Amino acid sequence: MAFLEDERARELFMFHAFKYANHVTNDFENIYMEIIKACGSLPLSIEILGFYLRDIRDLEIWKGALRELKGGIDIIGGLDNEMFWKTLQIFYNHLFLKNQNMFLDFFFG
Repeated sequence: MAFLEDERARELFMFHAFKYANHVTNDFENIYMEIIKACGSLPLSIEILGFYLRDIRDLEIWKGALRELKGGIDIIGGLDNEMFWKTLQIFYNHLFLKNQNMFLDFFFG
């Protein structure tokens, strides 16, 4: 699994979470750096969390996503992919039931 350097991870997250924003407040800058760290610099995890948080400007929701990521339970796999699965679990938990079924079909066929 490929890991991103800090600056590349930051750029990737910024692109997905703040695509249309002109700037980021200090409150969000602090939390998104923690989210990137909690994702373990895994590109797909960063993309998924950034996409999930896009257009959400409620800091408490961001903090909740970070808490879920840090306290998540590994779905399947070993320690190597734990952060990836935790990220997918957060995204999955917030989908509508119909979309959850499509998600499961996609990943687990």
